[in-house]
Amino acid sequence: VTLVVDNNKLTTLDDFTIEPRWRFHRLFIGEACVAAQLAVECSGMVYLLKIAFDEAQAGASPGLRAVAALIEALDEEPAVQQLTFVTGNRYQDVWRP
Repeated sequence: VTLVVDNNKLTTLDDFTIEPRWRFHRLFIGEACVAAQLAVECSGMVYLLKIAFDEAQAGASPGLRAVAALIEALDEEPAVQQLTFVTGNRYQDVWRP
């Protein structure tokens, strides 16, 4: 399982800052992309906006695996203080790290 992180720094014209930072994460099993996440990072917080996955791979739990890989990757980024799922979801209910 490989997590590929594509980070796109967005500079606003108002304040010429690098925030917000848009993030697109993809999870691969072998050569196949089985899940993707869209997030935005601002002031030390990563807001996970959307998760999509290949339903044909649902038995492998690609959404949960993508979240686990994201948490591990964010642990290596000292600038990130928190991760929030923004919308209600069941990840917190079934999470067993």
